[in-house]
Amino acid sequence: MLARGQNTLLFAGASAGLKGFVPFAPFTMGKFTSRGMSQSFAHELISCGVRVGHIVIDGAVFRSKRGASYNDPAWSSNTAKIARTFLHLAPLPNNA
Repeated sequence: MLARGQNTLLFAGASAGLKGFVPFAPFTMGKFTSRGMSQSFAHELISCGVRVGHIVIDGAVFRSKRGASYNDPAWSSNTAKIARTFLHLAPLPNNA
């Protein structure tokens, strides 16, 4: 990535990475970590031409085998649409 001089790292976050929720302590800990790591990478890598983004997905992400609310496509986020959003963000110029 550094050799190319212009690349993007995108991290999937969650609202739990901004504020803890009961009973999601382990999930929250992981998302706080991801958020902090992406912020550190952003400061460290910007001078090398690598952009870093932390995208918060606020809500459940569809998973058919997970059970109620997660397997309801009307209520949960669509993984294909999330992926398309990430692909849209990745090639944006540094000043976007």
